[in-house]
Amino acid sequence: MKKRLLLTVLMIIVLGLSSLPAEAYKQACVDRLRYLKDGVEGDFSDADLTGIVVERANLINANLRGTSLVNANLRRADLRDANLTGAELVGANFTKASLYRAILIDANLTNAILENAVISKANLDGAILNKANLLKTDLRGASLKRAQLQGTNLRIAQLQGADLQDADMRGADLSYSDLTNAKLEGANLEGAILTGVKGL
Repeated sequence: MKKRLLLTVLMIIVLGLSSLPAEAYKQACVDRLRYLKDGVEGDFSDADLTGIVVERANLINANLRGTSLVNANLRRADLRDANLTGAELVGANFTKASLYRAILIDANLTNAILENAVISKANLDGAILNKANLLKTDLRGASLKRAQLQGTNLRIAQLQGADLQDADMRGADLSYSDLTNAKLEGANLEGAILTGVKGL
């Protein structure tokens, strides 16, 4: 493993990361993601990292703008203050990950798993979260203006103070969630399940 990592680092130094062949480039990114000590060092903007497995990765402040992380496994990853603007995160697994204050504007999280994740104070304006699993997710103070949440599982989610103005929440399951002080002006809750919801 150490030899492969050393070889990858040498290739990056000699050729530059973007000059590597597609598979070598992807592997180089995965190796960097696994060994980052400070996520601020990680610029993976527009990279194709489809299906990668990097559980518990340190991605604090990482630049993941426009990155494809479709079906990626980021369980328990630390993505505090990371920039995922416009990222493709379809089917990605963020179970118990921290996305505190992360920027996810216009990100596509369709069918993503965010169960028990911390996404408080994050910016998800315009994000697509249709049919995503946000069971017991902490979204306190998050901004979800114009977000698409059709058929999304928000059971027992903490949405206190969240901004859901103009969000499309048709058919979403909000059972036993907490919407205390949430902003819901213009939100579409047609067909949503509101059993036991607090704050409405």
